[in-house]
This record gives sequence, C-alpha cells and structure tokens, in this order.
Amino acid sequence: MGALAASPRRNEIDLTRQTASERLARLEGDRNLVAALEERHFDGAHYIYFSTVLAQYGVAVLRAWIRDRKVHQKVREKGFGSLPPEPWSGALTDDPDTGEELALETVARALITFRDKVLVPGKWKPEGGASLKTFFVGQCLMQFGNVYRPWLTQMNNERPTLTVEDDMLDILATFVEGPEAAATQQDLVRRALGKIQDERVRTAFYLKAIHGYTYQEIAHKMGITDKALEGLITRARKEATGGGAA
Repeated sequence: MGALAASPRRNEIDLTRQTASERLARLEGDRNLVAALEERHFDGAHYIYFSTVLAQYGVAVLRAWIRDRKVHQKVREKGFGSLPPEPWSGALTDDPDTGEELALETVARALITFRDKVLVPGKWKPEGGASLKTFFVGQCLMQFGNVYRPWLTQMNNERPTLTVEDDMLDILATFVEGPEAAATQQDLVRRALGKIQDERVRTAFYLKAIHGYTYQEIAHKMGITDKALEGLITRARKEATGGGAA
C-alpha cells in the first residue's frame, strides 16, 4: 500500500523531470538549427523553410490573441507599452479578415527583424531559456504596434460620422397620421437610437430606412463584410431592446 500511495508523487516528479528534459532537448535542437542556418548565412532553401514554419506559428498565435482580445495585454506584458484601444468595440474581431491581415503584416515585419537583428548578430542564446519560436513571438509583439497604429488611424479616418437622428425622425414621422402619433413615433425611435452606441450601426439603419440601401450595399460602402455588419446589427438590436451584449 505504501508503494502504491507514493506512486502519484513519483509520477509527478518523473513528469517534471521529463518536461525539463524535453525543454533542454528542444533548446539544444534550436542551437544546432541556428548553427546550421548560420553556416548558410541565414539564406537559401533551408532558411526559407525555417522562416515559413516560424511564420505559420506566429500567425496562428497572433490570430488567437486578436480573436480572444488578448493581444493588447500581451504587448503590454512584454514591455512594449500600451496600445490605444480599438476604434470601436469589436473592430478587431467582428470581421475575421481583420485579424488575419494584421497578423500577416505583423509576422512579415517580424521575420525581417528576427533575421537581421536577432539571428545574424547572434542575439538569441539557448541559455536565455526561450525557444526560437517563443523568441520569435516576442518579435511579433514588438512589431504589432507598428502595424496596429496605422490601421487604427485608417479606421478612424474612414469611420462614418453622419449625424442622422433628426433626418431619420422627420422622415419616419411621415409614415404615421397626426402630430401626436408622429411625436410618439419620434420619441420611440429617439430612445431606441440612443441605446445604440456604434455610430456605424446608426448609419446603417439610416441608409436602409431613408435611402433604401440593402445591407450588402451598406457593408460595401463601409468597407466591411456582410457578416461583420450582420453581427453589428444583431448586437445593436439587443442593446436597443435592453438585451445587452451576447
């Protein structure tokens, strides 16, 4: 019984040792890989394959952090400062293409700096404890702000700034009879619009109600996908009816 009782602890110790052993083996493998790439001056077919594997890993990690809304936190924790918040809630996540594009451009930049400023001058050392992939992700976080800030500026510049409430209220009032009914209708619409925080959704409602655009046409005018606009509208409807965010 004593031997059986001790086995979980023994297994835990063995697992810890195995993990440490695997980590050391991985770092030693990375050391040998860098030495082999250095002999080829970090160029040629072998380096292309190596950088492709790194890129795939970096894109997958960044996409996950963007999707889970953790990328700002990761950048800050790595010591690269605080990034400005996204231009509106969901700007990074409503359209999957946004996260994909930001991740791809970030990784493309990181590949250059990783080669020129880390590998070539010999800045990576296995004694530091970070594997090549981990070190590369750090470079991605360093570069993310250089990609995110121009994107943020572009989004803010392109964001619709129409003030639509009064025009919409006046036109909607024409669909009811009598001044009292019109006033009641306007009050209902005003209160509903007041609960919608996203100016893009308010603009979308305006373009559809007043100008007769389809949601597909509105999405195109706004530079987002149909699916992204659908998500924004669904969220806004819940806000307007007091349902809150999903």
